Amino acid sequence: MDVYSLVNQIKAVTSTDLEKAYAVFYWTSNNITYDMKSFLTDHTPPHQPKEVLKTKLGVCSGYAYLFKALCDELGLTSNILSGYSKGYGHDPTKPIEVSNHSWNSVYINERWFLLDATWAAPKSNDRSSLGSVNEAFFLTHPKDFIREHLPEDPKWQLLSPQFSLADFEDDTSLLRGVRYALVINDDIEHIEDYVDIGTREVALQKRILAFNPKNTNAVYKLGVALMYQALDTMDTMHQLSHQNVLLNTPQYKVRIYDLLDQAALCFAKVPEGPAYNSAQTFLSETTYQKGVFNYEVAQIIYDTTIPLAKEEYEPIRVEFSESRIAYYRIAFNYFRGIPSSSWYYDNSQSYLRAIEEERRDVITSLNQ
Repeated sequence: MDVYSLVNQIKAVTSTDLEKAYAVFYWTSNNITYDMKSFLTDHTPPHQPKEVLKTKLGVCSGYAYLFKALCDELGLTSNILSGYSKGYGHDPTKPIEVSNHSWNSVYINERWFLLDATWAAPKSNDRSSLGSVNEAFFLTHPKDFIREHLPEDPKWQLLSPQFSLADFEDDTSLLRGVRYALVINDDIEHIEDYVDIGTREVALQKRILAFNPKNTNAVYKLGVALMYQALDTMDTMHQLSHQNVLLNTPQYKVRIYDLLDQAALCFAKVPEGPAYNSAQTFLSETTYQKGVFNYEVAQIIYDTTIPLAKEEYEPIRVEFSESRIAYYRIAFNYFRGIPSSSWYYDNSQSYLRAIEEERRDVITSLNQ
């Protein structure tokens, strides 16, 4: 069984978006067994739809990713939502800091709805069947869903006024609040449809952190999003003519350095845990990418000076060569700061050797 054959089966027996969404929800909940063994041993099994369909096992992320993959192929708009839940293992005496569950939203008949295929599932792999699919978790009213599901991004509560993390932790406050909660749908996602993915991801993680500043996963994800914005800016720079790059180097440097510095601050705040090692790798990459930026500017200067070898252009060629040496010097200092334990150490050493050789060539040419 693969995604495409399953989608064809669903298409054969459904016609409306509601029928398709229900078929995906029911099939996923009824046929995927919750991997309790992995959950209890803190082992995260693969969540890719291909693997989930192959093993028929998964934890919440596996259910959520499979639901979205099937919806995508059926032409349904859906999202994977992460957040805080009051499921198995929830301890009401402990503060909620890191998200512990995944579920979905789906867009049907011009409205967003919430569902949880994991909690609806009747089976786990350390027990026999517990019964039938619990349809109470399909298109659950947001005012009921909020009692046990609090999304990291508060807009996916689909409620106004929104509930705070403190409200969620306080069951009595939550029960009082559902009496006046209103469902909202009109403005969800539409503004963000007009911005690029990187900007949207940065805005999302900042919104999540504003909702819960203790969410260290969001700190890490914000750092990653800022890092990729810096790399995208460097890619944009590569697409410009050399003349445009040289004219705009100060502006690009400010933008790229600012993004890398913000990312570094995020990675430095990630505590020991699942994301710590990755955060340390990214932290060294922020320094490495500053070196790459300066090295590439130096190379662009070199490419620009090639046509200036004639004697009448000698003053300009000398000025460009001195500028090139300055950028090499900056790059050298960044690459030299990469520790030997870093994943980027070997690449940095290669850059250092190249810089030394190219600096000697520039100095030799200036002395001729």
